[in-house]
Amino acid sequence: MIVYIIKCKRTNIIIYVGITANFYDRMSAHKNNSKRIYSKLYIHIRNEGGWNNFIMEKHNEIWGRFEAQEYEKNMIHKLNPLGNIQHSK
Repeated sequence: MIVYIIKCKRTNIIIYVGITANFYDRMSAHKNNSKRIYSKLYIHIRNEGGWNNFIMEKHNEIWGRFEAQEYEKNMIHKLNPLGNIQHSK
């Protein structure tokens, strides 16, 4: 599993942490969703000028879904990114 982050190119702030088995398919889905889905993540992406102002990058590769989910959960807790549901700021 690949743990990935999405961050704003302008501010370098991480706005989302996720996991996927297929990085490029997931990136394509985020790009398409950012144009039409109304969630905190995608609204923020549109407000910052669209997907081209963001970068999605691999953060870590972890063997096993459970281990990847635990890693993702810890990163979300540590970073508190805007686009993840757990955001509490």
